[in-house]
Amino acid sequence: MQKTTLTRILGILLTAILLTGALSILPVSADEIIPGDVDSSGGVDISDARLVLQHLVGKISLTKDQRRAADVNANGKVDIGDARLILQHIVGKPVELLEGGVVSMRVGISLPTRDLQRWNEDGANMKQAFENLGYQVELQYANFDYDGITLQIEQIRNMIANDCDVLIVASYAGWELTDVLAKAKAKNIPVIAYGSTIVPSDVVSYYIPFDLWEMGRLQGQYIADALDLKNANGPLNIEFFTGDPGDNNINFFYGGAMEILRPYLNSGKLVCKSGETEITHVATVGWSSQRAQERMEYLISANNYGPDKVRLDAVLCSNDSTAQGVIEALKGAGYTTDNIPVITGLDCDITAVKRIILGLQSMSLYWDSPYMCECVIRMADEILQGKPVTVNGTVTIGYGEWEFTVPAYKCRPLVVTKDNYKEVLIDSGYYTEDDLVIK
Repeated sequence: MQKTTLTRILGILLTAILLTGALSILPVSADEIIPGDVDSSGGVDISDARLVLQHLVGKISLTKDQRRAADVNANGKVDIGDARLILQHIVGKPVELLEGGVVSMRVGISLPTRDLQRWNEDGANMKQAFENLGYQVELQYANFDYDGITLQIEQIRNMIANDCDVLIVASYAGWELTDVLAKAKAKNIPVIAYGSTIVPSDVVSYYIPFDLWEMGRLQGQYIADALDLKNANGPLNIEFFTGDPGDNNINFFYGGAMEILRPYLNSGKLVCKSGETEITHVATVGWSSQRAQERMEYLISANNYGPDKVRLDAVLCSNDSTAQGVIEALKGAGYTTDNIPVITGLDCDITAVKRIILGLQSMSLYWDSPYMCECVIRMADEILQGKPVTVNGTVTIGYGEWEFTVPAYKCRPLVVTKDNYKEVLIDSGYYTEDDLVIK
């Protein structure tokens, strides 16, 4: 919207300049030069942009001091970029004209890890989009492991010290960020929780989640449908894996899934032979594939699961990295595409989609990260422009005295299977056919 408006203004101004004569130019003193104030009026307004454009199309020639005032991007010459920046300043784009160049407003982005494709792509997409809008961007990854939150806290502290104007934060341990984000709140820096919750949430201004409870329900419902639990006699065996115990999201993922599956556990149609159904027992530190594999190997041994032993019908995995570990353990126990249990996932990483194509993983949930990026970019831009912020609901996070309701824009995920991965992931442009070639 802003880019279109700016282009239209430039077009109108260029047309007007070419049709009208030159304005009189008043010289300015070198000691009184204000960046952008080409006509030495004491401020930056449309007349200054007009003079720059007249100079560029050859209608006038600016004096030396006027060229100094006009060169707001400090590249040593007067060009269309200077006119654009002056116009951005006039129409309220996030640009401040200072001696020696242009200082734009700063966006701080703190993401949890480089280890997952999703976060790498989100970070790159956000950085590029914000820079295209004229913002400075500080993008940091915490390279999260069990102790990685210490690094993320330090990175966020530095962004606050650098006077960022808005913070976008995604974390696997949001409950650890309260103190550092309180410093952002004290400096009136808006905080957008991106795809993960931060508890307590009085330090969060806005929240952009996928509907996490619904994501868990979708995984649970997939298992219920795949096993035809409404009509099955049972008992059918299932085991459970979710994510890092410090990631508040697992309460939504697992809670949503168990809303669907617990009635079948209570009725005896589903049986968890390990007895491990409480979230504290099924959490996987760091969402680690290796830890998930080790626990699945133990469950296989302890419960005598195997293709020719005790039947295992399904494994609920809250994301693709835990699913990867589970599948490796099952393959090691002799399972193949012909007899592997129903296995869920989330993220649609390339390796997970390849497992779906091969028949090793049953499904994954697609976050539609590009859409989520568009939402957070729009929200941050609206905040920085002082515009009404687009939300479509609220999210209540925490409990008791730490329960807070945060304005939110909720996104809904899509179920991806072998039957629809081309339509959802390739036709949308998220992946190409070559990306998913299995070698």
